[in-house]
Amino acid sequence: MVNEPNITYVLSISWLPLAEPWRITATIAAGGLSGGVTSSMAGGDFLDGLCNGLITVKS
Repeated sequence: MVNEPNITYVLSISWLPLAEPWRITATIAAGGLSGGVTSSMAGGDFLDGLCNGLITVKS
């Protein structure tokens, strides 16, 4: 039987020393982008959705 690596550990970047600041930055960016895209899809303004997404992620 082959000993396979734990896929959760392989995919996780938490073992990197600088992972936490990058994870926070990526979460904030993803929240803003998803808010802007969703707002545009609903017929609204991208920048308004981006701002709402950033506010939601921050809180």
